[in-house]
Amino acid sequence: MNIERTEKINYTDLVEHVTEGQLNHEKVFFLGSGFSKGINCEYPTLTELSKKIENIYSSDKVEKSLQEHYKTIPDKLKNNIEELLSYLSGKLIWKDEITNALDKALYIDITKESVKHLKDLENKDQDKNKILDYLSKFILETKSPTITLNYDLLIEKALISNSHITLTNEYDYLYQIPILHVANRVQRITNCVRDLKNELFPHVVKLHGSVNWLYQGEDYSNQIYFTDKVSEAEAYINGQYAKRKFNSDLIPFIIPPVLVKDALYENNILKILWIKAHEYLANAKEIYVIGFSFPQTDLYVKFLFQSALKSNKDAKVYVINTDTTKELKCRYRKAIGGRRLNWNFCKKETPINSFVDKIIENNKGS
Repeated sequence: MNIERTEKINYTDLVEHVTEGQLNHEKVFFLGSGFSKGINCEYPTLTELSKKIENIYSSDKVEKSLQEHYKTIPDKLKNNIEELLSYLSGKLIWKDEITNALDKALYIDITKESVKHLKDLENKDQDKNKILDYLSKFILETKSPTITLNYDLLIEKALISNSHITLTNEYDYLYQIPILHVANRVQRITNCVRDLKNELFPHVVKLHGSVNWLYQGEDYSNQIYFTDKVSEAEAYINGQYAKRKFNSDLIPFIIPPVLVKDALYENNILKILWIKAHEYLANAKEIYVIGFSFPQTDLYVKFLFQSALKSNKDAKVYVINTDTTKELKCRYRKAIGGRRLNWNFCKKETPINSFVDKIIENNKGS
């Protein structure tokens, strides 16, 4: 297929050109935090986000009680926000009830501050990124399932921008698993129709939650909702229209890697997402891993790849990363064993750009 650089994809025409290989999801994308950073350098790495949170709690921008409790946290934990959130959410045996309550309050507040920071970056990021634009069109044309560990909405917004989705709950087409629009809390909104047309949209699988996912926060078994531009709108309730704030009592559904096991045991939707990710990887012929380095803290992703690829010996894995060290190659080989690993797009400068250029070159005239 030819990737048009300026026009949106016409899905009516695309139906006639879908190949059997595309229907079988032969190409799968897997996005780590390096993807967002590579698309927009203002998006923080975990270290940068940890520093941002530390600066916030060193200022007068938060409640005094939370600020004082933050000071009691071991300094090493503050350097890694995922370890910090894991520590705060765990009811460790030596913590008393007061400490647990303060930890939970701090966990919720840090999560909200992190989400606010990412959303602020999204609001600033109004200019269309050409590389993201081309990549999202390729994903749309090939209907490639896109598994992401990122909390931000970069890939969703790019896919929506380059499609003809016009519904209010447009994210429903991408998430596909029954994550409800938050407006369902006051009125029933039917999720998108699962027809052939919808099958042509790529499935975006978010394994660690998202800035636009919310839940009640009591435990991970609670219903997950997603939000779009409508968080406060007119809803027809009890025979009359009324303004309703749908999400005032909900908190962001964000899961640090260390907490994935607990969340998986408790939340059926998250279970389905991980099962779908396993299915996509197990059946893929080409896997494009962008900006992910198999860190030691993310054992479940390592297990996911090992299990999914055990019987998928022929899958070719493309590594797109700014890390060019032997250590990265060693981590990949330990994680997924000896197989066809393509390192051509491991470059210190703009590896995603090089990868997208190669996609465009390969698809010219096809």
